[in-house]
Amino acid sequence: MGIKPSYRTIDYYLRSAKTIERNMILEVLKDLCKVNNKEEYQYVGMGSVAFIDFRSYHKEIGFTNMTSIEKSSDVKRFDFNIPFNCIKMVHDWSYNALPKINLSKQKSIVWLDYDGIFENYILDDAQTVATKVIKNSLYLVTWNKSLRNYVDSSKFGDEKFKDEIEEAVESFNTKFSLRAKKSDFTPKKEGDLIRNLIYERIQDTLKARNSSRPTNEKIHFKQIFYFEYSDGTPMQTLGGVFVSEEDLKVFEKSIFLNFDFIVDDDKCYKIEIPQLTKDEVSLLNKHLPAENLAKFLSMKDLKFIPQKEKEMYYKLYRYFPNFMNVQY
Repeated sequence: MGIKPSYRTIDYYLRSAKTIERNMILEVLKDLCKVNNKEEYQYVGMGSVAFIDFRSYHKEIGFTNMTSIEKSSDVKRFDFNIPFNCIKMVHDWSYNALPKINLSKQKSIVWLDYDGIFENYILDDAQTVATKVIKNSLYLVTWNKSLRNYVDSSKFGDEKFKDEIEEAVESFNTKFSLRAKKSDFTPKKEGDLIRNLIYERIQDTLKARNSSRPTNEKIHFKQIFYFEYSDGTPMQTLGGVFVSEEDLKVFEKSIFLNFDFIVDDDKCYKIEIPQLTKDEVSLLNKHLPAENLAKFLSMKDLKFIPQKEKEMYYKLYRYFPNFMNVQY
């Protein structure tokens, strides 16, 4: 039997870390649309049956040209759950759907949120996007960071699995044209291996795309997101903006680059959820915003709350979900 799709096992409305990630991305999109008119953008994503990002980005920003890609046998269920008439449903695999979507006629925000194991088609999709999108478009890709289906790190250190592990590493390297080492497949590192594969595919694609372009029209991928989070399954998200050579100086002055969750290298921003009761959250909120973290942590009436939880909440409180509010 195959792996069940996430919409059959997860309540999308109760994913705290994912909600925080989505809210952070929303803040950047709002700023991006202050510089570039929202009507100039189309949104392409994977809304599943809940369409949460579609609901949020339509209501908060005003996108009206939206496409959701999903391959499922539950066609009627997906169509029934489309929340707004500005959302077009494409029932196909992403690698079939993306080449048919016109990403060259207008700026695009493409968020491909995969929930299956890492496969070559994720790299092919990245290549399709990098080949087709125009400048000032934004691309995000989310993946399951585990590579245990290729190389099972839980068997490391056991001599009886030595040959099996070596063969698995060699097989992975052959499949993805890599020179990865056994040490790259530990839980801490394997997500970075995927990130680097996707990032390098984007860069290689742009190198070919730019080869015949005048200097001022060359397109660059400027990374701004590299998130890691878990709502039961460790996930990572890479994202960035396609910027022309002539617009680089304008991009570098973007207000959103000052947000503390912006990451332009391979050191991911980890979204960790503090373990707090709703009453503790209410108390913490009464002291926020604070002048700085040190003063926040030193407040006497907060002493009983563990410092680690306070530090995490201070970092995330503006994006923290309120599950009393349900989007319709």
